[in-house]
Amino acid sequence: MSRPLRFLTVGSLALVPMVLALACGDDTQVTLPKDGGADATLSAETGPTPDAAVDAPASTCGIVIPTTYDSPQYDQNAADELALRARFDALTQPMKDIESALADAGAPPALTAAQLRALDIAGTPNLKGVTTASYQAKVDAWFDDYEAGLGAGAYTPADPPTTGGSYGKYIMNARGVDLRQAIEKGLYVAAFYNHALAAVAAGAPTEATVDKLVAAWGAHPSFQNNQNATQNKDVNSAGYAARRDSKDPLKPGPYQRGKAALIKAKASIAAGAKCNADRDAALKAFFAEWEKATYATVVFYYADIVAKLSVGSPDYPGILHSWGESLGFVAGFKGLPQDKRIITDAQIDALLAKTYGADPIQGYKLVTASIEAAGKLTSATADIKAIYGFSDAEMESFKKNF
Repeated sequence: MSRPLRFLTVGSLALVPMVLALACGDDTQVTLPKDGGADATLSAETGPTPDAAVDAPASTCGIVIPTTYDSPQYDQNAADELALRARFDALTQPMKDIESALADAGAPPALTAAQLRALDIAGTPNLKGVTTASYQAKVDAWFDDYEAGLGAGAYTPADPPTTGGSYGKYIMNARGVDLRQAIEKGLYVAAFYNHALAAVAAGAPTEATVDKLVAAWGAHPSFQNNQNATQNKDVNSAGYAARRDSKDPLKPGPYQRGKAALIKAKASIAAGAKCNADRDAALKAFFAEWEKATYATVVFYYADIVAKLSVGSPDYPGILHSWGESLGFVAGFKGLPQDKRIITDAQIDALLAKTYGADPIQGYKLVTASIEAAGKLTSATADIKAIYGFSDAEMESFKKNF
């Protein structure tokens, strides 16, 4: 049964000790917990509700919804999206290579803002072309910060901030932003989610359109629900949805619900006009699950940071690394069409302000004012719970990498 859409603001909650050992949050390594009509598209009147996906598997137009996703023409239909994914990898790989060199105490290769911008505009379509204007402005500024930080030596968090540099293996700007993470995680939404919305809005959705959504999300028609699979693994947003999904078919998480919505959308389109309402409901459900999985991942990172801040010798580079990821995930949704998402710009602004991500960014305060930071992140976690209507059990599950 769906809950009504509510946008609530929750005050600060008392900081509670965490008993769960959390993974470090790096996107390249997961640490498993020890326990275990022709013009119809997304509705232009109301955005997706938090529980829209619970009805996705059912059909109201008299068709049988398959249990698997069948698309022999997937590679052809999703060629643009797969090319965008390859261009995204090409943009982020040089920054990953620098981190690898710094982790081995080696001299990192050179990387300039001009080189990053060239990668950003490479190809058709290109990343810059599909990214929201507001987030592209952030990315452009962070490219400059990256070049400056790479050549600045070691970073020291300070209030007021001084200069950026390398902090552990991560390149930070003066304000404590892990630049690769903020660029990368924000583009999952500001580029790929935005591009997926454009694909749906381009005309009457077809089965090929659904293939585009699968690829833009970061999944594959085989739907591995596994970001570590040896073949056709889930990447980008789909990879994080898989981390938030326990894999229990009796308790489907955001990945399984997103998959079900895509299967239903494709089957409804194949059935013709009689299933247009089901098609639209399924598309709305898919985008809702993409969004919910993203903010569930923000819950993960906030919990990860609070846990790291609670130990005697905090891993401050790791803390700012996790915070950079959460910054990108939260800010990436700002400026997207309001009727195509649950969270509002005002709520995004409130989360960013509470967690040091509003301009001027103050990420360094996670180091210089860590007790205050832990309380603010805990309060922001409660805000996310209220916005999406997540249950207590869901919130606990989000603290794990599955």
